Amino acid sequence: MKSPKIIALSVVLLGSLLLMGFSALNFSDSSPNVVFEENEVTSGCQTNCDSVPSGPISPAPIVNSQVPAPKAKATPFANAEMKAQLQRVADMYEYQSQFPSYSYPISASNLQQFIPNRHIPTSLPLGGLGLGDDLNLVLGLNKFQFFWGETIEVTATANLGEDTSLTHAQFQLVTADGEPVFTKGSAADQVTFSQNQASGSLILSEVNAPNEQDFYVVATVRAANHSDRFEIRTPLKISHKIGTVEDVANAYVEGSHLIIPVNVTLKDDGYYLLSANLYSDSNEPLMNLSAKGKFSAYDDTIELKAHYSALSAKHDEGPYQLGDFELKMLPAKPGAKSGYGEVPDKEYDVQGYPFKDYDQSPYVDLNIEAKVEFLRTLSTSQG
Repeated sequence: MKSPKIIALSVVLLGSLLLMGFSALNFSDSSPNVVFEENEVTSGCQTNCDSVPSGPISPAPIVNSQVPAPKAKATPFANAEMKAQLQRVADMYEYQSQFPSYSYPISASNLQQFIPNRHIPTSLPLGGLGLGDDLNLVLGLNKFQFFWGETIEVTATANLGEDTSLTHAQFQLVTADGEPVFTKGSAADQVTFSQNQASGSLILSEVNAPNEQDFYVVATVRAANHSDRFEIRTPLKISHKIGTVEDVANAYVEGSHLIIPVNVTLKDDGYYLLSANLYSDSNEPLMNLSAKGKFSAYDDTIELKAHYSALSAKHDEGPYQLGDFELKMLPAKPGAKSGYGEVPDKEYDVQGYPFKDYDQSPYVDLNIEAKVEFLRTLSTSQG
């Protein structure tokens, strides 16, 4: 999973600032003088033609008209609120500049952003059907990205008021165009019910599996005391495996890094991205680690690196736990799809080392430092 460069707020804000900055530039002609070319002749005499002298016309004098200079436009960054926002964005950049993007500190408050393959349930509000604004239907899956041959666990939850239970449910896999895809299970007589929930399984067949990745699970349900039939769908991805994360080898210190070798099996040559989360021995989130590069099918190891600056910021020398893996093969050309690898649903022990064993030189990102300086300048500019 990609490690963050900057949160979405700073990206949107910085883009807006640049656009505003360019629009504030005023390119105008600063010279009000008018100069006529010598021997310029006006075609066609309109009145008093006899008074027009023969021969070349003397050049008109240059007139230095006293045109007042245009008023300077106020800088778009003069507003106090805008300056405060610029300072906050600069603070976030400055914090980020202390750590490499491949070894970025995380916490319990933002951990969910770094959990790969997490399915976000789809909710269908039913207020528009006259059933009450607080009523809805929710459809969830056990994960978001699947491989052919795996089983999709589906759960539909109906919030239709007190003492209302689901009486019928059926689940189906369809393509992005709505075409049904053959699966085993989850016909109406294979679904289990528990009050307002219905659960079932869709077993994906590896035979004649399509190459497309984008699909939907569609749930059709009925509830007691309601004559309506409700339908809801939720997206998922299904792909062929491009590789496998096998296990984790022994970690060691090299310079400013804790090197964590991850053993992999790759099917093809290409650009791959491996990411995982590092936890303390007490399961506290410490950092998101990632490695990206070109690998061949003969490569069997991808190294994740935890930088000393991030480890020391968390005040944790180890031991650690490594989990939440994601292995992706990046698109080889525009318009192509990413491929996904199979990863273990477990955590691995990672040995820790005393901080004195590391090169403790601080990490410096010159590109981000330049951005921080630019934002600080804007936030202190006079309007």
